[in-house]
Amino acid sequence: MLCEKCHHCGLCEGDGKSEDSSNMQISVDGLLPFEPRGGAIADARICIAVDIGTTTIAASSYAMSSEKRLSYVCAVNEQRSFGKDVLSRIAFSSETHNGIFGQQILHEKIVLQINALLSKLISQTTFLLPRGFRAEVAEIAITGNTTMLSFAFNLDATPLATAPFTPPSLFGASFLYGDFLASVRVPFAPVPLSTPIFVPPCISAFVGADTVCALTACGFGADNSARMLADVGTNCEMAIQSSAGKITCTASAAGPAFEGYGISAGMSAASGAIADVSVHSDTLGGKALACSVIGGARAKGICGTGLLSALGAFLELGLLSFDGAILGDADRILLRDGVFLLQSDIRAVQLAKSAVKTGLDFLVERAGENAGIQKFFLAGSFGTKLKITDAVKIKMIPSQLAPVALSAGNAALSGATAVLLRKELRVCAKKIAENAECVNLAEVSDFQERFLSNLAL
Repeated sequence: MLCEKCHHCGLCEGDGKSEDSSNMQISVDGLLPFEPRGGAIADARICIAVDIGTTTIAASSYAMSSEKRLSYVCAVNEQRSFGKDVLSRIAFSSETHNGIFGQQILHEKIVLQINALLSKLISQTTFLLPRGFRAEVAEIAITGNTTMLSFAFNLDATPLATAPFTPPSLFGASFLYGDFLASVRVPFAPVPLSTPIFVPPCISAFVGADTVCALTACGFGADNSARMLADVGTNCEMAIQSSAGKITCTASAAGPAFEGYGISAGMSAASGAIADVSVHSDTLGGKALACSVIGGARAKGICGTGLLSALGAFLELGLLSFDGAILGDADRILLRDGVFLLQSDIRAVQLAKSAVKTGLDFLVERAGENAGIQKFFLAGSFGTKLKITDAVKIKMIPSQLAPVALSAGNAALSGATAVLLRKELRVCAKKIAENAECVNLAEVSDFQERFLSNLAL
């Protein structure tokens, strides 16, 4: 999703020129489950939250005295060169490569990248503090899914790939920065080695600390109001809280299509990406495709939000059947400026959207007909930017959730920040992790039938 006004949130390279026609409320800075203290920054103490995503790594800094966000950095997870999803990386980690164990390679890669990102973030933060203050890091929180955290702390992740899917750790503990760096040679440590690191708890092998943080940020566990969360990305974690306060969660592998990977003309939400496709009347009174490009220049490719709206527009123009087949003799559809979508691209989006829809349907059914969802939070880099109307049009999100949808930004990062700023929220996060019921969709008796049915557009 592109905001009507660019807030430089770091989630995309939007320039503020593209408009958002959906009615979904947007929180560009992410949610905090409390009102920040505010006021002037009284001292140099800061805290840093890090979210290790499968696709991207993000980090933000906050002033401890005012609870104001100071700076933000984000980069593609460099582990992608060893596998685009958690399963391929786990497979890499279990093998030896040129005499080096894959687990050690992935561990070193992520530690070096986080160390470099922290150095950049602290430099930016010091510049934004009042004159005379040099950033002093009081504490760091590192969150992520169970696999990413296992790689970060050099734990054997191979049990996460096969039944009974036993995680090497569910975390929920504190470490020192020196422990984090212990087995990796770094050129420079941007914080003292005695700096504490808090790693929030995971729920299971499939639902990690990032989901616990997102749930904390979105107010789960704080009251008994019925609410849902979907953190949509390469891995999609979903949760529902009933009016009785019970939390049920699950996860599905949506794959990298929403991030533009594996799509013939796919790219990230950067300048030149088609971010929205709609149907407009042409000069002859007919209907034609209209594409909105980030930056307003010539189109170079298409990002995740553009993929969703493109499929909806294709359906409206009668270019696709409801099973996703391109009608006629063509095997591709032209968007603009030589950017096409192939039949294989459409199939990839169908697989991704079915993974999301199947999980959401299951949770809604599990909560019962009278679930009465009051808030539906969409989180993650892609979930934040998608247009709810496009997601409903291609049957990715149940229509009954659209009126109560809210964009939560990087809720995992916000939740990691929240447990740093307010220590009592660590108790809330711990209770969520301990009491949430986690369902493995693959073990649901009719999962395959549900998934195949939800491929339809």
